[in-house]
Amino acid sequence: MDELTKSPSKKMRAIIRCLRPHQWYKNGVILLGIFFGGKILDYHLYLELLVGFITLGFVSSLNYLFNDLIDYRKDQSHPEKKTRPIAAGNIKIGSAVGIAIILIILIGLGNWGIYLLSSKEITINFSAISLLIIIHGLFYTLLFKHYAIIDVLTLSLFYIWRTLAGIFIADVVFSPWLYLIVFLSALLLAVNKRKADLLFLGKEKAILHKPIYSKYSTTLLTQVSTIAAVGLFMTYAFYCILGPLSEFTGPELQNNQYFILCSIPIALYIVLRYLYIVETKLEVARKAEKALFDVGIITGGIILVIVIYIANYVPLPFW
Repeated sequence: MDELTKSPSKKMRAIIRCLRPHQWYKNGVILLGIFFGGKILDYHLYLELLVGFITLGFVSSLNYLFNDLIDYRKDQSHPEKKTRPIAAGNIKIGSAVGIAIILIILIGLGNWGIYLLSSKEITINFSAISLLIIIHGLFYTLLFKHYAIIDVLTLSLFYIWRTLAGIFIADVVFSPWLYLIVFLSALLLAVNKRKADLLFLGKEKAILHKPIYSKYSTTLLTQVSTIAAVGLFMTYAFYCILGPLSEFTGPELQNNQYFILCSIPIALYIVLRYLYIVETKLEVARKAEKALFDVGIITGGIILVIVIYIANYVPLPFW
């Protein structure tokens, strides 16, 4: 019996590492529906969203677990991934399958919790999204991640599904502009992570890190990043200027139509600040969570959220 088996704490750390709960922050987009859909003051929805967030966390962990189970033999010969719990033998295949079953049960309980807090229709929609994310994750691991461009496009779709989960819980109709903003934001992060890996690791080490890097170049990724960044900014500008194209907005947005225009330069700063980080702080750009916690981006993000909140929910007669 190895040392890990003897130590429950080490075993638990291996399980947690395998489930990657630090990646659950990506499910924060579940809040976009209630915020932009005009229901931020409907406090009864918060518990449902919390249950939804945790359930999507279990869904994400299940996808990570499937990925590690499918790729564990490849990971064993990988210079970095060989330390992953399943590849390193810290979690046996049978144990991993058992953990997957537990996660599926927890996902089922989460959906049951949504049913108790909301309605059958919302539960069906949320359950369908949960299943879609799992299926999407399997297809990504088995197929999509091996094809250049398709890999980053399909990664970005995950954020659309997570956003839809929150939209179903809040029972709102999302603006078409905002769907595109979510997708382009995710694409910008995914493309620049690959670019930062290539620049930070070098071509040969990057290919060892992920074989898909053999099909990428920094020139191509810079071009795609530029398209995503320009598209993201212009889409947000159109959202502010032309309106959300949805009846579900904050109660004051129509009256504060000109005030929300003040958020456009703030959004531009956030995009440009991120592009600056990608070029100057490669080790940060490789980890999206670190880039998003940059002081400049946090400051700009807080100001942006405040301006959007005021535009949607605070009466401003002088505008």
